[in-house]
Amino acid sequence: KVHSSTRSGMSIAEVLPRKTSKTSTPPPKVHSSTRSGKSIAEVLARKTSKTSTPPPKVHSSTRSGIIIAREQVAASCGVPALRSGARWLVAVYWCGIKSRLLSKSTLDRVMAHLVARRSVVHVRIAAPQLLGRGLLEALRERAREDPAMAAMGARELGTYLAGRVASTGACLAFCEVLRMPEDLGPLPRRPHELTEYPPQSTKTGRRLLRLWKARERLWNATQSHEAKMLRKYDLLLWLRDDSVWVARFPDPTTFLKAPLASSSVWARSCGSWGGVNDKVVVMGRSAAPSMLTLYSAFLAGHIATPTRNSEEYIKRVAQKAGLELHLTPFDVLPEASAMMIGERGKVSLCALKTAWCGGAKLFREFAGFCEDLKHRT
Repeated sequence: KVHSSTRSGMSIAEVLPRKTSKTSTPPPKVHSSTRSGKSIAEVLARKTSKTSTPPPKVHSSTRSGIIIAREQVAASCGVPALRSGARWLVAVYWCGIKSRLLSKSTLDRVMAHLVARRSVVHVRIAAPQLLGRGLLEALRERAREDPAMAAMGARELGTYLAGRVASTGACLAFCEVLRMPEDLGPLPRRPHELTEYPPQSTKTGRRLLRLWKARERLWNATQSHEAKMLRKYDLLLWLRDDSVWVARFPDPTTFLKAPLASSSVWARSCGSWGGVNDKVVVMGRSAAPSMLTLYSAFLAGHIATPTRNSEEYIKRVAQKAGLELHLTPFDVLPEASAMMIGERGKVSLCALKTAWCGGAKLFREFAGFCEDLKHRT
């Protein structure tokens, strides 16, 4: 029975629906306003978006002076594509400094091409100081930054690179842009190691160690990522900031079909300086723990035999680990070290002759060799 009135003056018909509605699931209501002046529809939309999978974000760390895009394993850098036709999982380590970064050919001819060849590509970027020598450093003082990035700060650069990598179909899994060179701390004194530029007494040697340390940090993040994905990478490669690719990077099958591919290392046969050309290095998964921990190897004194330079040191590390070294011709890894010259609004690329491996003919991407055009600024 429904009585007509209650002590409150309301009919019991009105009271009962109110009590019943507390126990049943109400339909969602959208009110017109809140104390903040925003509609609750807007507030709910914001709360809902927080629970959905976020895109990779660039975070700030003022204490260390580093801008970091943290691992977004559950978001865009998982391996769902491997279940829908992709064949390989590839890790790319791209290290350099902003003023030398030439990104277009690396994005178009390496990352986009790997994706087109049915690979899932995860990119990790670090920007420490890099190796430089004599005339090469003098030439770089006359170089121009890529106009697309010249005015960018660290935060803007991280966001820009995330977008550019995503445009190729690859995923930016980790990015850090150092505002200042990181401290290496006290270094062991070993007169027989890296004798051309001892890290204890030369800027060049310390720059090299910062590069190795940055790669090793990316490798540590990679292992954490693999554990979360429950999947290991098939192929890994490191690139330099000043690379210009005159042709496409090979299909991963080129490397992975080789016997003992997992424990193999590939580098160009030219420009080896008595060891392994360290501009672009490709490796199988079993080779990665040795090739991507050069910094720790140096600190621990793992290499007892004398080494003059980075190239010799890398060769000794690979030999000690029992890795298969494959030296490839230029057309397999068609990359050249380059820089921009010219004035604002009118810049062009020149190739560094000291690192050139492409034969007598210079490719159309370049205005000439930098050493021959050094009078142009």
